[in-house]
Formats: sequence, C-alpha cells, structure tokens
Amino acid sequence: MRPIKLTMSAFGPYAGETVVDFDKLGENGIYLISGDTGAGKTTIFDAIVYALYGNASGEKREPSMFRSKYAKPDTPTFVELVFKYADKLYTVRRNPSYMRKKLKGEGYTAQPADCSFTYPDGRILTKNDEVKNAVKDIIGISKDQFLQIAMIAQGDFLKTLTASTEERRKILRYIFKTDRFFTLQDRLRTEASEANNKVNKAREGIEHYIKEIRCPEENPLALKVESAKNDELPLVELIATLATLVEEDKNSEKELSKEITEVENQLAVVNTLLGKLEEYNKAKNELVNVSEAIKLKSEDRTKAEKILNFEKEKFKETDSLYKESAEIKAELPRYSELEIQSKKIEQTAKLLKNDEKSLNNKRNLLAEKIKVFEELKAEKSTLEKAGENREKLISEKSAAEEKKKNLENLKNALNNYTAIISDLKEKQNIYIKASNYAQQALEDYNSKNKAFLNEQAGILAMQLKDDSPCPVCGSTVHPNIAQKSESAPTEQELKTAKQKSETAQSDAASASNECAAIKGKAETAKANIENQLEKLIGDIDINSSKEKINSLIKELTELITKLNCEITAEEKKIKRKSELEIIIPETESETEKLKNDISSFEANVASHKASLTEITEQIESLKSSLCFANKSTAEKKIAELEGKAETLKKSYENAQNCFNACDKEIVALKAREEQLKKQLESSDKINAEEVNEKRNSLNLQKQVKTEMKTEVITRLMSNSSALENIKKKTDEINLLEKRASLICSLNNTANGHINGKERIMLETYIQMTYFDRIIEKANKRFMIMSGGQYELKRSQTAENLKISEGLSLDVIDHYNGSTRSVKTLSGGESFKASLSLALGLSDEIQASAGGIRLDTMFVDEGFGSLDDESLNQAMNALKGLTEGNRLVGIISHVNELKERIDKQIIVSKDRTGGSRVKIVT
Repeated sequence: MRPIKLTMSAFGPYAGETVVDFDKLGENGIYLISGDTGAGKTTIFDAIVYALYGNASGEKREPSMFRSKYAKPDTPTFVELVFKYADKLYTVRRNPSYMRKKLKGEGYTAQPADCSFTYPDGRILTKNDEVKNAVKDIIGISKDQFLQIAMIAQGDFLKTLTASTEERRKILRYIFKTDRFFTLQDRLRTEASEANNKVNKAREGIEHYIKEIRCPEENPLALKVESAKNDELPLVELIATLATLVEEDKNSEKELSKEITEVENQLAVVNTLLGKLEEYNKAKNELVNVSEAIKLKSEDRTKAEKILNFEKEKFKETDSLYKESAEIKAELPRYSELEIQSKKIEQTAKLLKNDEKSLNNKRNLLAEKIKVFEELKAEKSTLEKAGENREKLISEKSAAEEKKKNLENLKNALNNYTAIISDLKEKQNIYIKASNYAQQALEDYNSKNKAFLNEQAGILAMQLKDDSPCPVCGSTVHPNIAQKSESAPTEQELKTAKQKSETAQSDAASASNECAAIKGKAETAKANIENQLEKLIGDIDINSSKEKINSLIKELTELITKLNCEITAEEKKIKRKSELEIIIPETESETEKLKNDISSFEANVASHKASLTEITEQIESLKSSLCFANKSTAEKKIAELEGKAETLKKSYENAQNCFNACDKEIVALKAREEQLKKQLESSDKINAEEVNEKRNSLNLQKQVKTEMKTEVITRLMSNSSALENIKKKTDEINLLEKRASLICSLNNTANGHINGKERIMLETYIQMTYFDRIIEKANKRFMIMSGGQYELKRSQTAENLKISEGLSLDVIDHYNGSTRSVKTLSGGESFKASLSLALGLSDEIQASAGGIRLDTMFVDEGFGSLDDESLNQAMNALKGLTEGNRLVGIISHVNELKERIDKQIIVSKDRTGGSRVKIVT
C-alpha cells in the first residue's frame, strides 16, 4: 500500500485545506518530515490512519477531537486519502462528528460522522462497516497491525528492548495473538486444581463411610477398626477387616433367628392353653348376663303388647281419612282450570295495556311525520332554481384568478426590473471610476513616455557636434539642442506605466461592456412590463404602477373570496335539493306505514277487551262451584288428611315391630343360655398360675434374643453399606488420581513448574519462536548500525528458577567476546538496538500477516541521541529498507538529517493560526 495524495481540511493543527502529495517523493528512498514541535508532523500519519480505519494512531485521541481549533466556522473537517495497491488507485474519505455553522440561520448544528470508499471502477461504498471491511480486504491487515508495521515509534519499542519476560510476553501476546495458549495454561491450571479437589473430596467421602463402621468392643477386630478411624490402616486391609465383620454378623443373625423360632413355637403351645382358660371364664360370665337379659326382655314384651293393642284401635280411623282425601282430589282439575283462566286474564290485560300504549305512540308519531312532510315539501319548493348561478360564479372566479396571477407575475417582473436598475447604477459607478482611473493611467504613461523620449533626445544631443550630421534627421545644423531631463523615468518604469495603462483601459472597457449588457437587459424588461401594464391596467407610468398593481391584487383577492363563498352556498343548495328528492318520498312512505300500524293496533285493542269480558264470566262460574278458594288450599287439605292417616299407620307398624323384636330376642337369649350351660359342663380345668409363669419366661427369652438380632442386623446393614461404598470410592479415587496425575503433569509442563528446570510456560515457548525470528531480522540492522560490534541474543539461562523466564534479552559484544544484558547499553546504543528490534518486529508482523508489504513506512524521532558515526550507520540500515519500491519517512527535527536527506516534507506554523505543509524534492 502506497499513499499517493493526502488531503486534510480543518484537521488537527491544519486550519484550511492542506494537500500532501506523496507522489512527488517518488517510489523509493528516504524522506524527512521536519518542522517545529507541535506543528503537526505526526498528524500526517494520524490522518492516514484515520482515513483508513476511522481512528487515530494514538490511544488518547478520539475522532471528535480532530476538528481544528484554528478553522473558520464554514470550513468542513475531513480527510481524504488516495492510495495505490497492486497498481490500482483507491480513494477513502472520512469526516468526524463536529459542530459546524448552520447553512441557514444563525448558530451551529451537529455534523454527523460520515465516510466513503471509491473503487478504481467508480463503485462507491458509504456505510461505515462496508468501508471498514473494504480497507481490510484490500490491504489485508487490521489497524493494530498497520500501526506496528507502518510506524516505528522509538519510545514504544525501547520499552520492548528492556522489558522483562512478563512484560514482553504481554506485548508479543497482543502482537502475535498467542492468548489462546495463555488461555490453555489457565485452563490446565484450573483443571489441575479441580482434579486435586475431586481426589480430596473422594477421600473425605471414604472418611465419612469409615466413621459409620460398627464393631463390638469384645470383638478382636475392634482394634483394627479403631486404627482405620484414626486413618492408620491401609484401605486394602480395611476392606478385608470390614468383609470379615460383615460375614460374622451374617452368621450371628442366622443363629439368633433359629433360636427365636424355637421360643415362638413353645409360646404357641402355652398361648393355646391360655386361650382355652380365657374362653371358660368368658362363658361363665356370659351365662350370668344372659339369664339377667331374659328376665328384662320379658318385662319389655309385656309393655310392648299393651302399646300394640292401643295403636290397633286408633288405626281403624285411616279409612275415613283416605276417603275424604279422594273426594277433594277429584275436584283438583277444576282448580287447575281456574288458575289457567286467572293467568289468561292477566296476560290479556297486559297485552291490552301494551297495545293501547303503542297505539298512542303511533298516533303521536304520525302527527309529527305529517308536519315534517309538509315542511320538507315547502323547503323543496324554495330550492327549485338551485344551481342556476353556479357556472356563472365559477366563470367569474376563474377570470379573477387569471387576472390576479398575471398581476402577481407583473409585480415580480417589476421587482426584478428594479433590481436590474439598481445593479446598473452600481455597475455604472464602477465604470466611471474605472474610466477615470484609465484616463489618469493614460495621462501618466503619456507624460512618462514624453519625458523618456526627451531624455533619449537629450542623450543624443550631448553627442552632437557642429558640422556633424544628426543621427535622427541628418542635419549638420543644430539650432535648438534638446536638454537632458533630471527626472526622466527609466525604461522599466515606462513599461510598468504602459502595462498599468493598458490594464486600466481593458478594465474600463470590460466595465463599459458589462454596463451595456445590463442596460440592454433593463430596456428589454421595461418594454415587457410596459406591454403587460397596457394589457392589464391601461395607460400608466411604470414608476407609479406598483401601488396600482398591489391595489388591484387586493381587490381581486377579496372578489375571489366572495365568489368562493357564493359558489359554496350554491353547491349546498344543490346538495340539499338532491337530499330532499330522496327524503320526501321516504317520509311519505313512512306516514302510510304509520297509518296502517294504527289500524292494526285499534283492532287488537277491541279484541283484547272482548276477551277480558268472556274470561271474567268463566272465572266467576268456577268459583261458585268449588269448596276452596284455589288449588293450593285444596292440596294443603289433602296433605293434612293423608298425613294424619300415615301417622296412625306408622305408629301401629312401629308397635307391631317392637313387640315382634322383643319376642324374637327372648327366643335367641334362651338358646344362648342352653349353649353356654353345655360348654361349661364339657370344659377341663386348667392351672392358670403355672401357664402364665411359663409364658412370661418364654416372652423374656424372645425379647432378649430379638434385641440381639436387631443390633446385629443394624450393624450388618451399616457395615455392608460402608463396605460397598468404600469399594466404590476406592475405585473412583484410583481413576481420579490417575487423571489428576496426568492433568497436573500437563499443567506443570505448560506453566513451567518442572523441578530443577527454567520456568518456561507454553505461551512463552511459542513466543520464543517468534522472538527468535524477530531477533534474527533485527540483527541484520543492528550489526550494520553498530559497525559489527553488537548482536542481540535471547538469554539461554535463568537468573532465578522461581521466576518465569524465556524471553529475556542479552547483547553479544563482538569486540571483547562478552555477553551481557541489553540494559547495560548506552542511550545511543539503546536507540540503535530498539530501532533494529522494531524493524525486525515490523518485518515479522508483515510475514505473519500473509506476506503483506507496505510501500511506505514512518520512523518517529530518536535520532537526537546518536553521534555522527552512529547516525551514518542508522541511515545505512534505513536505506536498506528502501530496496525495491519502498519509501521510508523519518519524523524528526534533528538538523543533521535535514542536511543528509534531500526529500523533505516541511511542516511549519502559520502566524495567523494553523499549520502548512511544503514538499521539497
């Protein structure tokens, strides 16, 4: 990429539009960018970076800060760069956001940031992302890579020269994107820690299971279990011990189960005997209770028999009650008919009321409709002639508008004519001044010409002698010899006066022609205006026509407004007439419909009245033949009679059931009494004391053995679970320890934690390859700059095994064969070393960026610390960079460089504010 032309407007210290034509510097060689401090030398590089990438080269400058403080309010801020790549020209233009003067009105407004990119074929991109991608696609590098390749800033790379391994690692990580290896190191470190934590956590789990192991104190294995709980027993031996405990408890559990079964069998025999004894005692007690119950139930049966006889007599009344109820039920249909007729009379009365109300409403509505119909007919008769004047009014309006338009055009023409006359007077004044000046210049020239000629004649006259011929006229007689003037002009003054006179004559002629042209334009305009005045107003002077035109325009405006109102009124009448032609027939139809509705409602009212009379007569006839007022009263009486009959019936049935129940229970009790007597006679006598004593002894044996079994089972479950979990955890720990060992080994290798070796991390190891290539490229320049004395070398030994190393830098002194730290170099030597390292880094970045080559580079300052010989060596190294088609720009104010470098871009401050650029080749 080669910059061809850079244009900066109101950018940084450059107040106006400043053009830097790089094409004048040629295609190769070294050129110098010099100037006062703060004049804007580095700003040239800033502008190139901003044009390409939209940002400054420095971190502290935002695009919004680019607006020049020296710029005039109406000067735009922008940067435009024309550059060549692969023999094709591209143009990129950008402007930052800034406050600019408003195009109209007072004050300022925000100018938004904008950009454009033009291809060789004329295609233009205007979106920021499109421009950004186009620059990267063509040049092939990002802004950061461009800054590292195209600008060699001595101050920054001096830090790289003397940086520690940790600092240099950060720099190379940023440049060569080795952060993925740094991320891998961190990930391995984290995973190693996590793997160790998992192993420790698994071990803690085993400790928890060991604490759950149970062992009786009398067991010989109790000492080993105690050792395991104190973490003093190997896992293999612990597992074997625990397996033995589990097997012992299984055998104990089987033996105890067998003993408990034998005790339970003996208890079953004892319980059988006790069951028989319990049944004998129960039967004896039950016989006493049954005999007493028979006596009590016999008394209840006698009482129940008396109640049954009483209820039987009352039950005989139920027949008469059911008969009376049946007679009333037979009359119920007539009560239903009475209710139907009562509801019917209510409905008919309601219908009559509604129809009478509707009839009155219809009659009132009919009266209103008739009134509206008559009013509409009357209104229609007044609109018979509607619309007859509309076309006439429209015609008058069009004529008025046309005349008004012509008058307004005439008014504009008159204003234009006035402006032309004013311009003509101004130009005439200019012509008069120019003519007077031309006359004065001509007179001055004639005067000086005459004086000059007289001077020439005086010079010739001094050479005349009597009887000698005159070189002008040939006469040998010289009666009146010309005298030499003391104030005669020189030939150059005469030429100047002549040129001044000719220029003044030309200016006067131009002014005269311009006046003639304007005068012709004024006369044409006047003739057209007078012609229009004649047509529109009549005979009137052009100078007094303006007031008349304004008056006529005002009158026409008022007339047009009036005509618009009249036209609108006519159109409303036409519209209303059309509406009435539809409304009137509709109203007439509605009137007829109302009349028909009224007739229908009148017939309905008469019908409802007749129905009411007939229904009333039927109701009176039914009421006179019935015993009760309504069906509800009759149904209540039926319910009362039947309820009483049912009560008597139920009381009789209850008495009968009670008597039968007593009789049945007595029979059952007597049967049970006989059964119990036979059971007691056949039962053997059993010694209850001996049986109970034996049962208590057996229960005690069973309880003791059951508790022992429960203890064994609990211990067995706990130890079996602990054994299984410890086995699983042991297998898990083996796998986790293998993985932790592998990951920790990788972590120690990647993070440089191998005992007895230098702490070289994986990222550092990768960076060492880049760093070696940088040093190799840097030494090609450093050997030249140092006259073969110095060579850079990466340190091979670590000063401290506890500190991360691998990127330390030493210098070999070939004059004495020593190797020492680069920090021991002097100021000038450090500059040459840092410049060489920077150039080496630039070469390596270009190579790693896909072979990208920039045809223009910049080196910023640092040459002031060099002596003459060192300066020669640095210049020779930089000249090596210009091989092929490459330009190297040195930004410096060192005077010796001004004498050594012919091609220069000189930046200087202007007294009026701002800076300017001059190219010297």
